[in-house]
Amino acid sequence: MKKAFISFDTGHDEDLRKVLAEQSQQPDSPFTIADSSADDSPDDDPKTRLREQLDRVDLVILICGEHTGSAKGPNEELRTARDLEKEYFLLYGRRGKTCWKPKTAKESDRMYHWTWEHLKSLAAGNRYVDDGTPDPHT
Repeated sequence: MKKAFISFDTGHDEDLRKVLAEQSQQPDSPFTIADSSADDSPDDDPKTRLREQLDRVDLVILICGEHTGSAKGPNEELRTARDLEKEYFLLYGRRGKTCWKPKTAKESDRMYHWTWEHLKSLAAGNRYVDDGTPDPHT
């Protein structure tokens, strides 16, 4: 079972983190949540703390919401995950809303539709095109 870090906009998307945490408790979940985004403590060195958190996980799941593009946390978390060569993927957090990738995302980073079946498959390392079929480029 993979240990995951959940990246999200702490100012706007705590409800989405809770949904993902509940889903991780399903008996067929291929991942467990080891850590997640947090507001910085004044006593912490946030970059050092983040590197330590990401060193302990196998996977970063980034939930994209309406304000993720400008949110400081997800942008830094994605940059650090890539620096540490962590596996990651982006989830489209809110149906019927315009959701944004972090500005630090690559143009080629896709936002995947958030369904339980997609989430399990993505956590297992599979990547899909929009219609749900395996992506031949990964």
